[in-house]
Amino acid sequence: MRVICLLFAKPPQPGRVKTRLGRTIGADAAAHVARAMLRDTYEAISATPLVQPVLATTDPTADHGLSAGVAAWDQGTGDLGQRVERMLRRALTLAPAAIAVGADAPIVSIDTYQLAVRSLGAKAAVLGRTEDGGFYALGVRRCPLGLLADLPWSQPSTWGATRIRLVTHGLSPAELPEHFDVDELADLERLKSLLQPGQAPHTSALLEQLEWP
Repeated sequence: MRVICLLFAKPPQPGRVKTRLGRTIGADAAAHVARAMLRDTYEAISATPLVQPVLATTDPTADHGLSAGVAAWDQGTGDLGQRVERMLRRALTLAPAAIAVGADAPIVSIDTYQLAVRSLGAKAAVLGRTEDGGFYALGVRRCPLGLLADLPWSQPSTWGATRIRLVTHGLSPAELPEHFDVDELADLERLKSLLQPGQAPHTSALLEQLEWP
C-alpha cells in the first residue's frame, strides 16, 4: 500500500526554529541543528519502501536545505490540528493512507517508518508517542472533518487526547515505539550520546563540530 508521508517543518532559519534550544546554543547553531535533523528525517522517509515524502511547510518557496525537486505543500493557517488535518486530507485524495511526522526526532529509523506502513495495512491509524506526551507520527487511512479539532497541543496530554479522539472516530491506532523530541540542550546532548555510526548522518556530523557551553 502506497503511503504519503508528510514531513512538517518550518524553514530552518535563525530565530524561527528551535527557539528554546537557541537560548542556550545561539539562534544560528539551533537553525543548523534544525536543518540537519530535517535532512536526516527526510532521507529516512525517502528510503522507506512504498512511501512518498512530502514537505508540509509554512513556506514552500523557502530554502529548507533539501535537494531540488522536493514536493512541498503549504500547511496553511490555523492551529496545529487544523494544519495537520488539512495536509492529511489532501494526501488522502492521492494515496490510500497518509502519515504526518515531525522533524524533531531524527533517531526514528527506517524500520519504524516501515512498521508504520505495515501497521496501516491492518489498522485504520498509527500513533507514535514522544516522551513529553506529544507524538512524532500520526497516520490514518481516513480523516473525518474535525478529527484533530480543539486538542491540547504541546501539552503532556497531547498523545493521550489524540489517541482518544482517534478511537472515538473508529480509528483505533497501532502504537509505534516511543521516542523523544530534541527541544532543549539536554535533549541534544542525549541525542549525541545515543547516535550510532551511520545513524542520522547529517545531525551526527554537525554535533561533532558544534560547540556549546
